[in-house]
Amino acid sequence: MRARRGVGLLYALAMGVILVGLASFIAVLTQQRSLQLQRTQSALQARLNARSGLNFFCLDHRFPRQPLVCGPSGRCEFERRGQDLWFIGQCQGVRRCLVAPAGDVRRAHEVEP
Repeated sequence: MRARRGVGLLYALAMGVILVGLASFIAVLTQQRSLQLQRTQSALQARLNARSGLNFFCLDHRFPRQPLVCGPSGRCEFERRGQDLWFIGQCQGVRRCLVAPAGDVRRAHEVEP
């Protein structure tokens, strides 16, 4: 009788360990997915901030003296590199750049910063 009780206790403990391991694995995966989604959201917001800077330039046809602040979601910096116009969107450490070659905003495209 004691042997059966020992086997049952061992089985219950083993199942408990397995369930705790599975729960911790799911928690880690959920956290990693959440961080990945935050990075994706920041990259998208940085791209939108760069696009906002490009739109601002199209309306005014001049570079502002200060970066365009897009509220708590980041900002857009403007640079002139040779003949090219650079619109650098930032959000939580992520940068995305739009370049208008030779100042032609119709041909603006995204490049690596």
